[in-house]
Parts: sequence; C-alpha cells; structure tokens
Amino acid sequence: TKDRFGASMLLGPEGHQAVPGHPHMWAEADGREYLGYDFRNYQTNKSEDRPFKTDDEMGIRRLYWVNGWPTIWTPLTVTFAADDHPDAIGSALTIQLSNGGAPTSLAAFDLVEAYYYDGPSEAFRLCMAKAKTKCDNKKAKAKKDFDKQKKICKKIKKKAERNKCNKDANTLKKKQNR
Repeated sequence: TKDRFGASMLLGPEGHQAVPGHPHMWAEADGREYLGYDFRNYQTNKSEDRPFKTDDEMGIRRLYWVNGWPTIWTPLTVTFAADDHPDAIGSALTIQLSNGGAPTSLAAFDLVEAYYYDGPSEAFRLCMAKAKTKCDNKKAKAKKDFDKQKKICKKIKKKAERNKCNKDANTLKKKQNR
C-alpha cells in the first residue's frame, strides 16, 4: 500500500554477497537492533558446477525502522535553508543524491521525501535587513578608517616607517573584513 514498505525487499544480493538468507534479528542492551544472515560470495569465473566460491558466511547489518517497517539502509536527513544562500531565493532547487564512495561501491536510496515551507516570516526578514544594514555600516566605517590610516602613512617621510605603516593598515583592513 502507499507509504508502506511491506512489499519491498529487506535484503537482496549486493556487491559480493549472493543469496542472503536465514535472517535473525536481535537488539543490543543499548537499544540498537541488528540483522544477522548468511550469504555466499560470488565467484568471478563461476561455472554451472561451482557458481559460488565459498560456503555460507555470516553477515551483520544494523537494522532501522522507517514508518513501522525494517530497513538496513541508514536513515539520513538533509536540510537546506534558503536563508543560507539569499541570492538563490526564488530559483529552482535541484536535489541530487549520489554515491561519494569508491568507484566500485553502490549507493541505494530506499525512501526519499522532500518537504518545503513558504519562506521566512516577516520578523525574520526585518531581522536580516537590520543585520545587513549593521554589517554595511561596519564595512563603511572600516573603509573610512583604512583610508584615513593610508593618508597618515603617505605623510611619513622615511620609507621603512611608511612601509610598516602601510603593512599595519592592510593588516587592520583584513581583520575588519572577517
């Protein structure tokens, strides 16, 4: 049924693991749950006489529950905040899920849900505008102070002292721009 995972496979062939079976589940004292199972390794040059290179081996996976159904896929939540990128507000958002592991590893996504809300409140917008104004004023004051310091440096006759003054002014500017 919709939004249920009862008809989906919990564990199937993956990577080098073939024919997983005989599952058993347990919970540790800390509340984490696990799924134990046996599997066989795929053989690279398999034949009909010997399709697998090993006898049964034991596999263990952490078990999670999503909407009341078990899964071996680690749940993860990703949050995007438009306020972190105000220049992107109003633009289309693309979400791409991919594997960042080794080239031979696989990524699988069992359930993907996306939610949105209409945007920040008016109070938040006012707060951001006030912060931007405060930041702009601070930058303007820093530029004015830097320009004033540079004028003072120009009046210094000795080159070594003038260079030190300019270096100090540039250092001050870098600190103010952080």
